[in-house]
Amino acid sequence: MPKPGYVQLLCWVIFIAAAATLSGNANCVSFSYGPRDVNQIIKDNDLLYLGTDAGLVCINAVTDSITNYHWGNSGLTALRVHSLAKSQEGKLWIGTENGLYKLQNGIISQVQANALKRDIPVLFVDANNTLWLGLGLSGATSFYKLDADENLTEVMLMGGPQSICATPDGTLWLGYDDCLRSYVPATAETHVYNETNSSLPDYVIKSLKCNSQGNLWVLSSTGLTMIPPAGNWISYGGSVESPFAGGKQLGIDQLDRVWIVMNNY
Repeated sequence: MPKPGYVQLLCWVIFIAAAATLSGNANCVSFSYGPRDVNQIIKDNDLLYLGTDAGLVCINAVTDSITNYHWGNSGLTALRVHSLAKSQEGKLWIGTENGLYKLQNGIISQVQANALKRDIPVLFVDANNTLWLGLGLSGATSFYKLDADENLTEVMLMGGPQSICATPDGTLWLGYDDCLRSYVPATAETHVYNETNSSLPDYVIKSLKCNSQGNLWVLSSTGLTMIPPAGNWISYGGSVESPFAGGKQLGIDQLDRVWIVMNNY
């Protein structure tokens, strides 16, 4: 087992005002438990789930108790947990280096074991409780969906995304390492945004989140962009010196504040 390390998250807290101005302070919080490499964090009421390079970690935010799930004490046979998503009925989906798992009623089990023996870098659950998956396979990627009955369907798109989000109108937004793509599941209509037709600071998309107002936030390699339901896109940064350069993940809280997890080495 790996030695206990430090999980260090440098978070920029961005307060979103009506004029879309940004302000905030950076806070560094260190935790003296768990593996160092945390790939994703998801909140479920008082519980925080961390997908790490040494399994799944669950932290009770009220009691500070910690539960570690790994191959030695659960049905999680993978070492690295890359992605997490929560279903509407409370099921936790777990994307790993060797397939898809679910945590339900305290038990972890593998899902679609024969079809999904692959790295799963991204998961997303939409308003219809459909799970969308980006899968890796021998350097290539694929894009799938899993319905509420756990039936798997491949979606005919070019490659698999590295981030997925949905806006209130049901449109899926997919982040790639060279473009941003929109996809409407009901019609299969898709549109690609790149340097020829958009004002993104760059086109290496790291993370996507939607707030309660329907604004889509796009974190790219060197900048941050807000895409409102109607109107012009608003972008910040755009160079390696910007405060957003090196951002890893986005999070949005109940006050519609945007949190950015930064690499901190």
